[in-house]
Amino acid sequence: MRSSYSIGGGCRAPFNKARDPYEDIYCAKRKTCPRYQIPGNRRDVPVPFLPVSDWQEYCISDCNEVWDAIYQVLGRQHLNTPNTVEDWREIATLFFSKWNIPNNIGAIDRKRILIQKPPNAGSHFHGYKGNESVIALIMSGPNYECLYADVGTNGRNSDGHAWARCSLKKALDSQDNPFNIPPPFPLPGASKAVPFVITADEAFSLASYMLKPYPRKSLTVEERIANYRISRGRRISENILGILAYRWRCFRAPFLLSPVKVQKIAMAVLTLHNWLNSDRFSRNVYCPPGLTDNENPETGEIIQGTWRDDSPLESLVSLQPSLKHNYNRCAQEMRQEYTRWFNDEGDVPWQRKMCGL
Repeated sequence: MRSSYSIGGGCRAPFNKARDPYEDIYCAKRKTCPRYQIPGNRRDVPVPFLPVSDWQEYCISDCNEVWDAIYQVLGRQHLNTPNTVEDWREIATLFFSKWNIPNNIGAIDRKRILIQKPPNAGSHFHGYKGNESVIALIMSGPNYECLYADVGTNGRNSDGHAWARCSLKKALDSQDNPFNIPPPFPLPGASKAVPFVITADEAFSLASYMLKPYPRKSLTVEERIANYRISRGRRISENILGILAYRWRCFRAPFLLSPVKVQKIAMAVLTLHNWLNSDRFSRNVYCPPGLTDNENPETGEIIQGTWRDDSPLESLVSLQPSLKHNYNRCAQEMRQEYTRWFNDEGDVPWQRKMCGL
């Protein structure tokens, strides 16, 4: 049986200094645990830098209700999936200006969050690598904000099963278009209409809305360039996970908590991540220049972020690449049109050098 929090989240509105959201969080928290008071200063947001074992003990003893209050109050404003055509087009414009991929509305990644085996759980959370885990899917925006998250699928499920049951996939497959994704639109300088897409890695299957690299065998020059360009856009999702692990030490080691508490913590952390990123002043402290990967605008060379210099992420495990090749004709034509555009109208000066050509 699957248990998960499934939300979307982009920080669309700036921090409202006229009303401190902590007032609402405090009110929500006071109803369940009066002895704990949440400070009203934005700088006092609980971003723990305790040793992992002490941090997790702190979560168990004092903060369980706090995570709920943070998600329920701040999440209303800062963790909501965009659902208008204008919002998605704004995101696509930012992706194009920063990463040279048009019609791109997000970069998605998924990880297994390692946990200790819950009592009487049997093999419910036991994954193929021999550990216990829950699966998290996160879609990132161009400014490292979380646009969507699904946390909690038990680790016994296959990697593909988690995506197949995800509410985001169901919405993208639906003819009703509940998220109001814009209709297909031509790439800059081209005439053929192309769907708006999400960039992903090999862990996902190619679809009309999912742009992933070609398999790394017998690639043509054009396909190698397309893989490089797609990977540039997908790097956003890799960096957001790096930021979370760098700033939130609970992700440094397997969780010694129940799956339900891990879900609550993950959703609260993503809420605070978006909140801190929504204000320029707090963003400069929370995610200063150099923390994430950057690119030399003249040479295209990737300058790795300082989060990569930290210790390896022991609690976040990558998922297996998808072996499915039964994508439909629409998906194939979509990737072919992007490949053509990357090598024609959308050519950038440094791409052949970065591909070793």
